[in-house]
Amino acid sequence: MGVVPLPDDEILIAPALGNNSPDVQPITSISPAFAGKSPLWTYILAEATATNFNVKKGAIISPPHKPEHLGPVGGRIVDETIVGPMLADPSSVLNHPEFTPDPRFRSAPNKMLVEDIVRVGTVS
Repeated sequence: MGVVPLPDDEILIAPALGNNSPDVQPITSISPAFAGKSPLWTYILAEATATNFNVKKGAIISPPHKPEHLGPVGGRIVDETIVGPMLADPSSVLNHPEFTPDPRFRSAPNKMLVEDIVRVGTVS
């Protein structure tokens, strides 16, 4: 993916107590076998934390709050899971550059946002 991986001391593990838990520790303190080998789901959560907080030397420095964005690896996996099938589908809007969304479904002029797609897709 061309992304520099997080160092092991930024892949933090803790009980499900939140980011301000005193039990937050680097993954390698659980077992040295995790050095450079974090499970993918753990890495994606750690990357989201490191993307949204200041994480240094096994600790979250900035004030705790919920992460708002996935990091580069997690975001790319989600993007490719959604966009990949759309690119493979010959009837997809991604394969029809002339496609223009119906203006009734757009919340902004000349754009259709993800929230528009969710709104339209959840209206019964």
